[in-house]
Amino acid sequence: MKNQKGYILISTLIIFSAMLIIGFTILGISVSNYYSKNLNLKSKQCFYLAESGLDFAYLKIRNEVQSAIEYAKNQTDNFIENYLKQELLNNNEYIQINILNSDIYYFLDKEKIEKVLADEFNKHYRAYFLGNRRNEFISNIKTLTNDDVLVQIENNLVEFRDGKIRFTLLSKYSLDDIQKEISSQVHISIPESYMNYKIDTRKIKKNLIYEKGIIAFNRIHPTRFLSEDNILQGNVINIDEYVNLENKVSIRQEDECIYIGKEDIILDENIKSGIIITQGNITINTNKFSGILISKGDIYIQNDFNFIYDNIKNIQLILKYDLFKYFREDNLQEFIFLETISASDVLGYKDVDSLIEYKNWVRRR
Repeated sequence: MKNQKGYILISTLIIFSAMLIIGFTILGISVSNYYSKNLNLKSKQCFYLAESGLDFAYLKIRNEVQSAIEYAKNQTDNFIENYLKQELLNNNEYIQINILNSDIYYFLDKEKIEKVLADEFNKHYRAYFLGNRRNEFISNIKTLTNDDVLVQIENNLVEFRDGKIRFTLLSKYSLDDIQKEISSQVHISIPESYMNYKIDTRKIKKNLIYEKGIIAFNRIHPTRFLSEDNILQGNVINIDEYVNLENKVSIRQEDECIYIGKEDIILDENIKSGIIITQGNITINTNKFSGILISKGDIYIQNDFNFIYDNIKNIQLILKYDLFKYFREDNLQEFIFLETISASDVLGYKDVDSLIEYKNWVRRR
């Protein structure tokens, strides 16, 4: 009887122990499954949030490309207004001439101008990402979103290769001990065509003053250095009928001199170009001059003198210093048509999305 009771007690203990072991095993498996599922859930959450960081960055990149276009446009506008206008006045390679029925047409060479402007625009467009605004661009992309996702350009490395701006975009999110990183290569193209200018045509009545290089109401002393085609002397024309000498103009810039007035003028050896129209005498001490010399008195040439008559440059000088308002219109029904360039208020390139490529999307961890 005692042996039977002992057997029952031992059996009960064995069964209880087995059930306890099974219970702990099931509990361990459940806890393990819980932690595994929780870890997997957190991992997915980290992944989706890291992915959302890329989506957020894509919008910022689009805005940056739009800003780069506007920045390059503004810089190109400044280039047109502050440099190109003067360059077109001083450089005949941008001018094409056509004479039709005694009218003179000065056309701008659009092909050359567009090449210059395209180079200028591209220079500043690249500089937005790679040059003087590079750090600002990188800083604008680097973001910590509301969900604590860190988005940045990997290693702050932006380069220009094979005609495109290139960098790797990196998005990171960490939760507890879990960190997810997703990267995408970004390629930004330069607009293939971007022009931001307009050409205006100015119609001006021809004036005998534009047709000759040196005119003296009295005499030119001597004339042996000059071509007869470029001079007038003696009481041939009344200068007052062509030019208003009452409003004085006096400008000196480096080797260039502009004067309209009534005083005697001496051209020193440093003056090489300009427009001189005066009621007084003109004394020439320089050995080379390009432009217009007109005196209501006498013109004296002191040295060997090389006079260059270039009607295009003369018109350009008049335009450069806005001198047309000092010239009177004669009765000739013949005109000069001048094309001038200015910045346009049209933004130009609009298809920003076509400039951006996202490649090699990689889930790193």
